Amino acid sequence: MKKWFKYLDISKGLQICFLVSALLSVFVGIVGLYTLGQQRKDINFALDEGFPKVQAAFQAEEQLNLLNNAFLNLYSIKSVDERVEWRTRIDIRLNALKDTMRELEDSLDTRYVEFFNHFSELLDQITNNINDRLASTEQFNQIHARVNWLHEDFHNEFTALLQEISWQQSALVSTYQQSSNDKSHFEALKKSQQELQLIYGFITYEDQIVSELKQQITGVKGRTDPLQKNYLIYLKLLVENKIKQLEIHSSTYTIQQIIDELFIIGLDESQLPAHITRRQHIDMSLNMLTEQAEDLLTELRYEVRDQVGNSQKQLQMLQNIVEKSSHISGLVIFSAMLIAFLFLIVVNFFYIRFRLLKRFQLLNHAVDRLHNGESNVKIPIYGIDELGRIARLLRSFLFEMNKKNAELEKRNQTLISEIQDRIQVQNELVTTQNELIQTAKLAIVGQTLTSISHEINQPLNALSAYVFSAKKALANHDEVAVNRYFDKISQVIDRTALIIKRLRQFSRKGVGKLQPVDLMESIQSAWSLLESKHKQVQGQLILPPILPVVFGEDVLLQQVFVNLFLNSIEATSKSPTIITIEIMYESEEEIVLAISDNGKGWPLNEPLLQPFSTSKSINLGLGLSISNSIIKQCDGEFYIASTLDNHALIILQLRKANYVQS
Repeated sequence: MKKWFKYLDISKGLQICFLVSALLSVFVGIVGLYTLGQQRKDINFALDEGFPKVQAAFQAEEQLNLLNNAFLNLYSIKSVDERVEWRTRIDIRLNALKDTMRELEDSLDTRYVEFFNHFSELLDQITNNINDRLASTEQFNQIHARVNWLHEDFHNEFTALLQEISWQQSALVSTYQQSSNDKSHFEALKKSQQELQLIYGFITYEDQIVSELKQQITGVKGRTDPLQKNYLIYLKLLVENKIKQLEIHSSTYTIQQIIDELFIIGLDESQLPAHITRRQHIDMSLNMLTEQAEDLLTELRYEVRDQVGNSQKQLQMLQNIVEKSSHISGLVIFSAMLIAFLFLIVVNFFYIRFRLLKRFQLLNHAVDRLHNGESNVKIPIYGIDELGRIARLLRSFLFEMNKKNAELEKRNQTLISEIQDRIQVQNELVTTQNELIQTAKLAIVGQTLTSISHEINQPLNALSAYVFSAKKALANHDEVAVNRYFDKISQVIDRTALIIKRLRQFSRKGVGKLQPVDLMESIQSAWSLLESKHKQVQGQLILPPILPVVFGEDVLLQQVFVNLFLNSIEATSKSPTIITIEIMYESEEEIVLAISDNGKGWPLNEPLLQPFSTSKSINLGLGLSISNSIIKQCDGEFYIASTLDNHALIILQLRKANYVQS
């Protein structure tokens, strides 16, 4: 088999493996579908035979539970509408139970017909009983309303009697105050007070009578036992004994009538006791009928549960059939899977592991060595399959690559030599450019030395005079004058130091690093450096109120403005110099400045930006060229133009520092 695998292509081998795997998968699928079909037949047979009866048995159990729940709501019926709704719901449940039981007619005894007839008779009796109970409840409501009405009348009459006794008591108090020695008035007042106490006692007795009657009406004391009757008789005797003491008052008669009517309601056997007895008989009859109905439902429930038990046996038989079928199909599928597993082991061990993986690892190792830069790499893979052909192509590629690498090595040496020469030339050009910039600075310094020497000599002469005057004041012991001369000497020294500081700052070399530069400060420093020049021509610099911070180098930008200002001063030497700086355009990224003067403008056909090109006899012609180079180094643009009245115009485009930093 190994020899056969050796002469087998990888693509054909994989195709054969996939084909065998597909055939095994199809075989497993066919077996599974066949098994599923057999199980479906068995299940359909079992369900067609047993499940309808099982389902009907469960539905019957559910309907019985619903009927039982309906009987639980029996005692909550309060009106005729609720009774009609309850009976309708019971009839619906009963009809549904009949329909369900018809499906079980073959399995159950035919006694269920007698059950439904007997149950219907019980429902009719229960309905009549509910009607009697509702009528009894209505009578109790009428008695309850009558008791409330008598209770309100009693309180109205009691209020009138209480007012009458209060008036009498007030009259007796007034008479007693006028003749305090008369004992008859005191006895009358005392008797009136006792009558008032009796009246308040009547309120308590009447409340007890009304409370006892309401408790019997609402069913709190639903039994007419002798103890309750004796309690009402006891209250009646108390009231009759007390009311005789108040017969002198006219309102007492009405109160006695109200209390007598309350006792008649509670003690007369034809009134409240009769209604209570009737309600007890109705409740007992309703309980008995309800128990009979529940017994019938329980009996039917037992029969339904027997049917459910038989259905469970059928389901158990169905389960055994399905388990047997599943066991057989499982064995067949397991056998097919075992064959597929053995086939995969054979293919993996004899073909993939020895024929493919080992050779892939050798090829991968050789490619890794080539990737790491090794040139002398051996590729020990042979054969007529795809890997063998790839190895032959890789060996051929390796031979050609080594040949090309040798040629590239020679070319790289030549290129390295040329690059080094160009880098050296570039460094020399940068050095020359920096020297030219420094030379231009020194040239400007040289041009301003004459006026600056005057600016320095004048403070020195003033300093000598102040020193002489200070010595003289010191000799005369004039301390005030000495201090004044010293202050003036300090001012002269500060001015001289400022002039020298500006020259030193301007003449120093740049650091070669671009950074944020305050444009307003750079322009003003350049203008201050040329103070000795622009004073001679009454120079005036017009600036915008606000200028942003730009991206560049402070020393180089200052030199640009010095060059431009110096050109403008020299171009307007015969008239006052006016230099105007305006903002042509400004955005979040950049700013464009327009620098113009009132000079004679640019000469025609002159290469203005070419080095050493000048129309002046004493200049080197490097100002505009160096300024252009500096602006380019600051990532900006430098343009030469003219105004509408032919004056010189320089346009500077600079990037803002905040945009560059972001």
